[in-house]
Amino acid sequence: MTENMQLAKRQLRKAVQRILDNVNDETIAKQSRAVTAALLALPAFRDAKRISVFLSMPKHEIQTLDIASAVLQQGKFLFVPRINASTMSMVPISSVSSLTALPRNKWGIPEPTEEDPAEEALSTGGLNLIVVPAVAFDRDMARLGHGKGYYDKYIKACEEKMGRRPLLVGLCLEEQVVEVGKIPMTDWDERVDMVVLGDGSVMRR
Repeated sequence: MTENMQLAKRQLRKAVQRILDNVNDETIAKQSRAVTAALLALPAFRDAKRISVFLSMPKHEIQTLDIASAVLQQGKFLFVPRINASTMSMVPISSVSSLTALPRNKWGIPEPTEEDPAEEALSTGGLNLIVVPAVAFDRDMARLGHGKGYYDKYIKACEEKMGRRPLLVGLCLEEQVVEVGKIPMTDWDERVDMVVLGDGSVMRR
């Protein structure tokens, strides 16, 4: 990635962050309810058996606890991210009580600890669907992440291990949608397959 592209991504993150700083908790809660209902109604979600769901920050993004809980309540297998230095793994959560008891990391995100012996999803059958976070999306399914490349790396690991890419579903507040072409994309950057918006609508490729 060129230095100019890195700079453009940082500037766009800051611009979106300034917008999100003015989105109140009530608005986030309302949009989160709409996103949850729309996601759970998707045939792709209903058909998936092994689902990874990102666990959200306290602010600035769709809240996903109800989504993760629904995965378990519907008898599906739930996996959540665990970060270790420069890599991310997806580890299983077996119950709602285990989910709500997860400790929070330095960003306030619930996360399994390194001491948790749970096996990685790719070692136990892979994933059908990954619910993906972002700073921003556009209507061409481009995604601007937080800059660490965790999901891009993990998706490529899925392709290598499983021989296919899981369905990628982004979730975002209405305020996180930017104009097509504003998100700098390289060959390394992964586009998602669909995005569920805060008004309950779904953008697709």
